[in-house]
Amino acid sequence: MISILGADGKSYGPVSVEQIRAWIAEGRASLDTLGQRQGDSEWLRLGDFHEFNPSLPPPLPKAPPALPPVLMGADELIEQELGATERPLATRFKRLVASVIDTFLSLFFALPGAFMLTMGILQDATPFEELVQKNFAGHENSMSLIFVGMLIPAVVQIFLLALRGQTVGKYLLQVQIVRHEDESKAGLWRAVMLRGMVPALIGTLPYVGFVFTLINVFFIFRDDRRCLHDHIAGTKVIQLD
Repeated sequence: MISILGADGKSYGPVSVEQIRAWIAEGRASLDTLGQRQGDSEWLRLGDFHEFNPSLPPPLPKAPPALPPVLMGADELIEQELGATERPLATRFKRLVASVIDTFLSLFFALPGAFMLTMGILQDATPFEELVQKNFAGHENSMSLIFVGMLIPAVVQIFLLALRGQTVGKYLLQVQIVRHEDESKAGLWRAVMLRGMVPALIGTLPYVGFVFTLINVFFIFRDDRRCLHDHIAGTKVIQLD
């Protein structure tokens, strides 16, 4: 089907090739009349169309339209919806191992102070319950060493989370915290404050905190593998390798 541009500047059609041949025979059009094939945007002389000038090669066939989603395979549909560049989610096992590594590091640096405190308590005749009530009076050096031992890895972890979206454990397991919507860097606010501090504060609340902590853990078994703290911070954990 082809449309033609009349001498009055108006477009006529689209009509069949036979109809245009009839107009040429009647003198209403000529091979110099401009025509436009249906679906094209370019106007050409009718003499440049294969239908009116058999010496010209026929037009190339158009590429078939893209398959609708209902006819696409599962892999193609997922790629279309999620984007070809989106990286896979970190496995639950790797996230667990990374968490265990981070916990071990925190305890490891506190071990010297804990050892000193334990030895001091064993040599002290004061009952343990009384020491607790007095905030371990007489064992200030051991308590300070425990505090410093836990503070150092905490500062390192916060720095790595803000800079890379990774703790030491996540770095070793090659997983990373990113923003859920575009996989950009989570940053200090999301990776540390919203994802870490806020859930920790909620976890300290009587009754509510215990329930929140349980739900937070079990949310990782959902298809998106996002815990409650991920939903609060708008993050997810992806696999890098």
